[in-house]
Amino acid sequence: MVGDGESEKDLKHQCRSIRDNVIFTGYISPEEVRYYYELANAIVFPSLNEQSSYVMFEAMANKVPVIVTDIKAFDVLENNYSCLKVPLKNKNQGNEKILAQKILAQKIQLIINEKELRKNLAYNAYNIYFENFTAKKMFDTT
Repeated sequence: MVGDGESEKDLKHQCRSIRDNVIFTGYISPEEVRYYYELANAIVFPSLNEQSSYVMFEAMANKVPVIVTDIKAFDVLENNYSCLKVPLKNKNQGNEKILAQKILAQKIQLIINEKELRKNLAYNAYNIYFENFTAKKMFDTT
């Protein structure tokens, strides 16, 4: 887990049973971030809501495949083409949405096991980024 934040303590607690397989880096300087992208098999965004995601664009630019939730912020990506999407489900018959955790786990396992899938998702997402979201493209369209 790269970075720090208000959820770090809770995440460490949740990962205690697999602590030998999870590294919490804490704060990473912008200069060091690329190194961690090079190490990553995938980036997972289990967001319930998000306005936009700078980290998603960084992952796309660095050719790292992403697993995202099926929310509006990730509409630029297409499931099974440029990402793997995890649906949200209703909590207790209400309107509150929660993450479909079992499906998330399956998608993570899939991306770990399927090297060709990782490569294709990363390539397709990179092309979407390069065609639409580089700094020059975004400057030219605003």
